[in-house]
Amino acid sequence: MVYGLFNAHKIIKCKLTYLIIPRIVYFCRRMIEFKVTGDYIPLIQLLKAANLVQTGGEAQIVVTEGEVKYNGSTDYRKRLKVRKGDTVEFRNETIRVI
Repeated sequence: MVYGLFNAHKIIKCKLTYLIIPRIVYFCRRMIEFKVTGDYIPLIQLLKAANLVQTGGEAQIVVTEGEVKYNGSTDYRKRLKVRKGDTVEFRNETIRVI
């Protein structure tokens, strides 16, 4: 009798429908103020000092690949002298040199 009860019910397999809603992600740029004691600091040293890269080699690679913006424009110079008042942008981080 129990067996008949199970046979009376139908197992309905249904496909799951996924609703994909596009997500809007806003990236907040973090402002880092970096104080220079001398006249300038080389760009690759600034990236290391601000803890945005781990090594000097990594800093050279990201600069030569054009991932760094200096005062709003992409710059490929590794030995660029960053002075007071300049801004450097890298991976949603902004460094303002004071």
